[in-house]
Amino acid sequence: MTREDDTAKQPLLQDDMFKLAISHQHAGRFSEAEKIYNKILIEQSDDDTLLCNLSVSLRAQGKLKDAATSYGRAIKVNPGNWHAHVNLGNVLRDLGKLKASEVCYRHAIGINDQSDNTYGNLGDLLKEQGRLEEAALCFRAALTINHRHVDSAIALSAIENSTGNPEKARKILLKALRERPIITEKCSGRFLANVLLFVGVEDCGFELTEDFKHKMVGGHFSTTVLLPCNRFKKHLFHISGDNLTTHTENLPRHDLIVNTIACPDRERQSLLSVEKFLAAHPHKPLINHPEHVLKTTRDNNYKRLSTIKGITFPKTIRISTKGKQPEEIISTIRDGGFNTPIIIRRTGTQSAVSTEKINSFDDIG
Repeated sequence: MTREDDTAKQPLLQDDMFKLAISHQHAGRFSEAEKIYNKILIEQSDDDTLLCNLSVSLRAQGKLKDAATSYGRAIKVNPGNWHAHVNLGNVLRDLGKLKASEVCYRHAIGINDQSDNTYGNLGDLLKEQGRLEEAALCFRAALTINHRHVDSAIALSAIENSTGNPEKARKILLKALRERPIITEKCSGRFLANVLLFVGVEDCGFELTEDFKHKMVGGHFSTTVLLPCNRFKKHLFHISGDNLTTHTENLPRHDLIVNTIACPDRERQSLLSVEKFLAAHPHKPLINHPEHVLKTTRDNNYKRLSTIKGITFPKTIRISTKGKQPEEIISTIRDGGFNTPIIIRRTGTQSAVSTEKINSFDDIG
């Protein structure tokens, strides 16, 4: 008895109509791709590959219920298609059906337990429900399979940071970024341009928000309004050490560079790395040149602005309070030429979350 070869369906994959649909899909012309897939499926309704491709085009157009139905059809045709289970889980998550989404991810892992992306997706789902211990296990599993799975490394570092393990978080993050510093955020529609964004992790890292999403904290500006996800395809390069130099040849094609690093006090070396890169590639269109950002340290701002009539800009010093008595701290402040009242702030925080006014040195204790 002979088994049917899986390549029995492959002639369809060479069909000109299929190639045309794929080209439309890759170019972001999802409506055109959908029409062609549906025409092919009239004669080949039991092909799970076609059904999955149709689902991709449907999801990209926001037709989530139709995409879920199409993935469901693919799974009925081929229950062992673990990709279909994962992608159905993604669509169900988009629809807010979190329990059903989790079932799909776990089913996919039951079929193939060597997919880093599946563990990463499940980890994200659990994290955003506040199930942090379970999420961390999934992210660690993804990193065991693929130590360069940066999405999982970032998410796991955010969990560790937010649960009081900053050193562990930093080790996890830098280990992954050393080898794979680029993350691509796919555009949800037909994109206008490819954008390369520089992000610094010299002193900055990721933490969890109140709704358990993870985000970069401090030292950068947001590009949410500047570069909406339905108009631009974004490639985020996370600068650590000299990895921008070592990965220059591997940068994705891009039409524009955006330097998101905004704090020269925290990310000086990262800014210098970007400046060096730009010196070697002066023709690249750029937003937020590091040369100008480097001039905006707190000390430089004080020197530049304090002599302008009508502007009061505070002088700044940085002191370590670790292991010091109040008298030593007060002495250091006075040696810097300060007197009360003064404003104190914990280094690395923004938006006045740790800012206090000290009216008297007696308040330091």
